Amino acid sequence: MKYAIRWFVLGLLLLQAHALQAQQSDVPVQPTVNETIPFQLGNGFLLFVEGRIGNLAPLKFILDTGATQTILDARIADKLTLRRQKGKVLNYDRSANIEWAVLPELQIGPLDARNVRLMVGDLKEFTDYATGVDAIIGLDVLRMLQSMRIDYDTMTISLKSLKPTGNLSTSPQPSQAFTVALPVQDHIVYLMVDTALQGILLYQNRVRQLKFTDRVAQVHIGRFLGEQAKLSRVRIGLQESQMRVLILPEAPDALSTDVDGYMGIDALNARLVELDFAANTLRWQ
Repeated sequence: MKYAIRWFVLGLLLLQAHALQAQQSDVPVQPTVNETIPFQLGNGFLLFVEGRIGNLAPLKFILDTGATQTILDARIADKLTLRRQKGKVLNYDRSANIEWAVLPELQIGPLDARNVRLMVGDLKEFTDYATGVDAIIGLDVLRMLQSMRIDYDTMTISLKSLKPTGNLSTSPQPSQAFTVALPVQDHIVYLMVDTALQGILLYQNRVRQLKFTDRVAQVHIGRFLGEQAKLSRVRIGLQESQMRVLILPEAPDALSTDVDGYMGIDALNARLVELDFAANTLRWQ
């Protein structure tokens, strides 16, 4: 094989996944459907795909495992005349004003989600790459998939989903963070896997035990302003290396206390990445 296959078990979610499998041992296995769709790579890391919302198609989506909730651009909500309620949401290091709405139908490849409760807002508040984007698809919807396999050589994404049965409506499951346990300098750092982030972002108040070198203050990376530094003895799979990371001073209060930051999948330096939502594992080669 051209690449050695490396397995990276999601430490935070593994026990929960095993418990769930035990509880469902007597439940009949539902048929699944696989579909491969093309994607465009933006800025070397963003995943752009086409999808449908109601009778509006084709629409442009960003697949974002670092977002706990799906966000619909306000102009699309206006076209659909959706009823909305006001609210706020965490966006990495600050809160943003948003509205909530229920979307009758959202479709990406084999995934056909009905009655999706999602956020509505100006996508420019959430990403610097919002031009021409109609929605950011977060974990609340992506976790309805069995798995998502990203092939950077063929520029395709294989989506595995439960086979639709009749006109059964599907509501999103609670958006568990897709989190990895990363060994760094004899410590374990817990990072959310983020398909819409480049590199690694850490919160200083969550990783005080780590030692950084070559720190550079006041560095702008996209909409983030923080320190950039070298972090040694980062073990990803079988390899240990030194990486440049972005450090923000403090984690937002709304971020779970057992999450230390975010990891973009580009940090894996892989040509094939699979996020197995059913088994809570990350595989790459």
